[in-house]
Amino acid sequence: MRWLSAVRKAGRTSVQSSDTPVIRSQPALQTERLVLRPFSPADAVRLSELAGKHRIADTTVSIPHPYSPGQALEDIHKYTEEFSLPPARISRSHCAKLHRT
Repeated sequence: MRWLSAVRKAGRTSVQSSDTPVIRSQPALQTERLVLRPFSPADAVRLSELAGKHRIADTTVSIPHPYSPGQALEDIHKYTEEFSLPPARISRSHCAKLHRT
């Protein structure tokens, strides 16, 4: 999925064909036992506690150790902002080229 990394490095958060509808809000997924939802500012302290543990931070490139609640809050705002960017429009042939590199 190197092509998706290239898309994200270019400042875009998703790949979209011209006939795909644009979704502007982060979706939530809920099952009987699990809820996956977008981060909110209220999650910053708990995010820093969990993701900032040395065992976790050591396995990532982007999470420092220690990971303060302030840094977590900045990241939450960044994720929200990045998600709200217009989706990237990339042709299938360009995707194939990126995938081969």
